Amino acid sequence: SVRTDGSSRFGANNRWGTFPAVSLGWKLTDEPWFNGMIGEGNSLKLRGSIGTTGNQALPQDFGSLERYARKSYGDVIGIGQVSLANPDLRWESTREYDGGFDLYLFNTRVALIGDYYSKLTSNLLVNRPISATTGQSTELSNVGNIKNAGVEAQLTTRNFTSDDPHGFTWTTDLNIAANRNKVVSLYNDEPFSAGSYSANRVQVGHPLGEFYMYRF
Repeated sequence: SVRTDGSSRFGANNRWGTFPAVSLGWKLTDEPWFNGMIGEGNSLKLRGSIGTTGNQALPQDFGSLERYARKSYGDVIGIGQVSLANPDLRWESTREYDGGFDLYLFNTRVALIGDYYSKLTSNLLVNRPISATTGQSTELSNVGNIKNAGVEAQLTTRNFTSDDPHGFTWTTDLNIAANRNKVVSLYNDEPFSAGSYSANRVQVGHPLGEFYMYRF
C-alpha cells in the first residue's frame, strides 16, 4: 500500500507526505516438504512487515505560521507576536520493521505468538527551546529522531474445553513484552529540558524524557 497525505498544518514548503507499507506471511505447514516436521494438526506461520506512517498532531493548527494576538503593555492595548513562522515544518514519520511467528500445537490447544519490532520516528514535532532575544522562547520544529525496539510474546493454552456451549472451559494466557527507547538525534544534538518543573531531559543517547535532577 502507498498513501500520500496533505495537511495545511505544515509549512508551505512541505505540505505533503508519502507513506508506503508492505507485509508478507508464509504458512510453512502448507508446504509439502514441511508439513510433517511438527506433526499433524499443528501450524506454523512466519510474518514480516515494513511500513511508514505520518503524524500531524501539532500543539496548534497553525504552528507553521507567524501569528499575532491582542496584547497590552502597561495601559496601552495593541497586538504582539505569539509565534515564529516555520515554512519548512513537515510531517513527522515513523518507519517500523516487524517480524514474528504464530505456532499452534496439539490441535491448537497450545499457541505461541512472538514478535520483534524496531521503530524509528523521524522529524519529531517538538516545541524547541530558542533564545528569548527572538521575542519567543520556543519554536515548533522538526528536531530529530527517536528509536523504539522490543519483543512481545504470548502463550495461550486451552486446558479444558467442553462441547456444551454453556459448559466449563479453562484457558490460560501469559504475555511478556520489553521495549527499549533511545533518542537518536536532535537539532544540533542540543539537549533540552521538558516536563513539569523541567524535571525531564531529552538528550541524544538516552531514553526520551528521563528524569534529570539532583540526587537527594
